Amino acid sequence: MIFFDIDNTLLDNDSAQAAAADSIYKSNSYLQNLYSEETFPSIWNEVTEKYVKQYSQGRMTFEQQRRERLKEIFKGHGSQKELLAVFKEYLVVYQDNWQLYPDVIPLLERYKDTPKGIISNGDSDQQRQKLEKTGIAHYFDVVVVSDDIGVFKPDPAIFAHAVKQAGKKPSQCWHVGGKVDVDAKAAMDAGLTGVWVNRKFIDEKKEKVPEVISLNDLSYISS
Repeated sequence: MIFFDIDNTLLDNDSAQAAAADSIYKSNSYLQNLYSEETFPSIWNEVTEKYVKQYSQGRMTFEQQRRERLKEIFKGHGSQKELLAVFKEYLVVYQDNWQLYPDVIPLLERYKDTPKGIISNGDSDQQRQKLEKTGIAHYFDVVVVSDDIGVFKPDPAIFAHAVKQAGKKPSQCWHVGGKVDVDAKAAMDAGLTGVWVNRKFIDEKKEKVPEVISLNDLSYISS
């Protein structure tokens, strides 16, 4: 059984976020007064990562992290209604830019007869929409999103839940993801084989985990 993460593993989430952030920047003069066009994408990503992390730690809801992100980005300027309108604009562009990496469909086809699943952090509806909109939902027998069970990676409980749903033992399962600690190392700690997809060629030496730079390099051995 092969489990996959979604964002920056199957779907190029960073590019979708960058396109959406660029769109709201160019349509909002207040943001243009606060930030340069060159620095805004990195600031948006930094603030997003900050609040998504708090969400994944159970410190706020999915909707709260969205509101807090915009409050910080806009430095307290704008009513809740105005900020909500900005985020709606962001979401439209973000969703329009959901794209799979080129190596995804070939990999899924190569292992079309192998049971596959998803273990993803995030909002249940949104993560499933990504699978549906990109046309790959049918490849997966089990889909577990943190929002479903209130447990986030790297907690071993989410891996245990997914393995149980699949009717497998941890030793029979792999988990392939784009983060060293949250995906590969956490999966290994839970008894699965963890694989890090290092798409950005990050020099990450703190954890020793199996590593590939593309899904084309994944060689799954059925248990």
